[in-house]
Amino acid sequence: METNFLERIPPSLQRLPTAALDMSAERVIIEVNNNRQEQAVIPEMTDMLSDRTVDLPPGSIHFIPFPSIADLLEANKVRLL
Repeated sequence: METNFLERIPPSLQRLPTAALDMSAERVIIEVNNNRQEQAVIPEMTDMLSDRTVDLPPGSIHFIPFPSIADLLEANKVRLL
């Protein structure tokens, strides 16, 4: 009978605490791998209360804030480089 390594250690040590990453201020390099042109909304650098729309043509590469493309990344429309 095969046993799992985690079954051999005490329950309090079976799960290690991890800190959640705050990606709200991070910028990432992406490549658009979708066949359709997508758009991303990014905050305007001069006025933080306004937004700007950026076109993301297929095959293009961008340096963009992570929150602006998080949903596109989950939908597999862009990939991180």
